[in-house]
Amino acid sequence: MKVFVQLDHGLSGTIWRQRRGKSVIPGMNKQHLTHGYHHTASETVSVVWSEDQAENLIEKTLGYGLRVLLGFDFIRAWRNRAGILNADIVWTYTESQTLAVLLLLRIMCPKHPPKVIGQAGWLVDRWNRQPVLRRILFRYLLKHLDVLTVHSVLNLATARALFPDLRVEQIRFGIRADEMQTVRETCKNGALNILALGNDGHRDWQTLCEAATLLPQLQFFIASTTRAARVAAKSVPNVKIVRAYDNDSLLRLYNQADIVVVPLVPDEHVSGITVIEEAVIHGVPVIASDCGGLTDYFDHDCLTYVPSEDAAALASAIRSIQTDPEAARVKTERGQKRMRECINSVAYAEQHVGLSRDLLDPKSTRPPLPDNPSVVVGIATSGRAPILRALLSDIGHQTVRPAAVVICYRNPSDIEGISEDLLPGVSLILLQGSRGLPAQRNVILDHSENADIVLFLDDDFFPQADYIRAVIEVFRQDPCILGITGKVLADGARGPGYSVDHARAFLAREVPDSEAKTVDVFNTYGCNMAFRMDAIRRYHLCFDEKLPLYAWYEDMDFSRRLLPQGRIVRAEAATGVHLGSKSGKTSGVRLGYSQIANPVYLARKGTYPWDHALRSAGRHTLINIVRSIRPESWIDRRGRMNGNWRAWKDLLLGRLDPERISSI
Repeated sequence: MKVFVQLDHGLSGTIWRQRRGKSVIPGMNKQHLTHGYHHTASETVSVVWSEDQAENLIEKTLGYGLRVLLGFDFIRAWRNRAGILNADIVWTYTESQTLAVLLLLRIMCPKHPPKVIGQAGWLVDRWNRQPVLRRILFRYLLKHLDVLTVHSVLNLATARALFPDLRVEQIRFGIRADEMQTVRETCKNGALNILALGNDGHRDWQTLCEAATLLPQLQFFIASTTRAARVAAKSVPNVKIVRAYDNDSLLRLYNQADIVVVPLVPDEHVSGITVIEEAVIHGVPVIASDCGGLTDYFDHDCLTYVPSEDAAALASAIRSIQTDPEAARVKTERGQKRMRECINSVAYAEQHVGLSRDLLDPKSTRPPLPDNPSVVVGIATSGRAPILRALLSDIGHQTVRPAAVVICYRNPSDIEGISEDLLPGVSLILLQGSRGLPAQRNVILDHSENADIVLFLDDDFFPQADYIRAVIEVFRQDPCILGITGKVLADGARGPGYSVDHARAFLAREVPDSEAKTVDVFNTYGCNMAFRMDAIRRYHLCFDEKLPLYAWYEDMDFSRRLLPQGRIVRAEAATGVHLGSKSGKTSGVRLGYSQIANPVYLARKGTYPWDHALRSAGRHTLINIVRSIRPESWIDRRGRMNGNWRAWKDLLLGRLDPERISSI
């Protein structure tokens, strides 16, 4: 595996070694190549770092101008394009280099582009503050990113909400922890030294200095070059501004400190984590503001936490350590133990290798199904209780029985007459959910966590008796198969629909095909689709509830979000009949609106190609116009046409939104 690490200016391999040799890079993580990526090099993994080039004044000016225009450093990626294009996978450390590499690949269009694992620090926090045009550009580029990584569990949740179709993973940042110092006995005399370090904008120097005024007998040292630190400390006599010019001066500050304080205003990206880790390694007790997801790194048994922007609480915490230094020593030892185990530069680098192997060779990282996989059948139902009763009876006669059938309904009348007697020996779970197919299917997913396979069936899809067995066999063929749709022998959705008796008679006549194939497909068909639950858990997938009610194309959206991670196939041995029942359907006007709004929305998300979306919207509009002249009795063609025109109008006015059908 050939890895190329794209770093910011000044962090390239050659310059890093030069600066390290002069001891002008303060910090414990700075003794080797940047951020521990060198730990990954082995016989099977080669690592190459980006290199900087000398720039004259004109080049610096042009590069700075382009950075201001784009919002990221494209020039550095361009100069390292040979290494990037020659790699199997590219790792970046900041969003600036992530976006630059993605733009380079869009411009160069290599035949075999490398995979990209891109890290983001501030991007998620500052997303809403970016200009609109930048957000459009960034979102377009991020659609082509393989994995976005963040340091904070809070950023993780926010990023997944911002980019629902992008794989986002947390990689905890760690520094070199192989020279752990014995936890020191601090606070042995009254003249304590309190140290705070940092230059980023989330340091809360004002609160620290207010706490210092409450503790005039203690000496506070702030190692910061920021104006905010100087202003806050100006009128506080027991606060002194110091500087860590090089690594030696930084180490002296840690060695002289009795307590390290990390005061922070609220953030979501573990600001201050480097200082915390350095202090723990030096055996110094730490007090930190409880924000940014820091407790995901070190819990309350390892550090002392105080509320953000609370000077009284900070002063009280300092007094507590001064009074009981032994308790603080125990906490610091626990922090050191956690760093040895999982919060260090080796673990940080190894997580990159693990993600890379998953991208480049998914078969090697995906476990096979167990011998007797647990299958949960999920059915979202609305207004079809008689058909649902017949379906459950048939599911009870599958040659391989499911572990459970989970039914999500909206109104009690939807499950009238439904009982466990229909499925002897199979667990039947009835759940009431919100209105809308995606919301109901998400409820089913939430209750299928322990399953190996989740099989979604429409409440009017009748599977052949060996359907579940066929699905399991296809999943066993290839661990890269993440989603399966069966072969629909007859689809009543294309006509007036079928009765239950017709479906059963059709299936009874059907002869199993011993030569049935497995074919890769564009998407699954929502009336019958099965997924590996470990993939859903790994990639944190759920159905998009911005596609309300009948949710036109929600099946396509869900399955195509899995497609970059593996295969989506049609198992022609898994057969069934779709009744296409017309009861429980949404209005023609709403469906017509969704026929335009949903494809456009999915194209904007990136799960549906624009050419497909426009063809789909245009095709359905034309069909509804032509057939509205002599409409089918079972389709509200004129209502659909009305909805189509409303959607086209909203598209032109810039207000097209799938959720608008709720108000139609």
